[in-house]
Amino acid sequence: VTIEFTDADVEADDRILELVATEAVQRPIVVVSSDHRVRDGARAGGANVVASDQLLRHLMTSQG
Repeated sequence: VTIEFTDADVEADDRILELVATEAVQRPIVVVSSDHRVRDGARAGGANVVASDQLLRHLMTSQG
């Protein structure tokens, strides 16, 4: 898991897509988002995409 904060004048969604564009070829990346633009862009960039609610459901059921 990588956490990165952007400067106030940088749109975080754009930074996510930039990271996918530079990293997805080198290693597997999973992007978790419910934003359609981010999901579509990440998928087009080669990342695996999971909706936020899917991740939440998975985490809740895996804690049993």
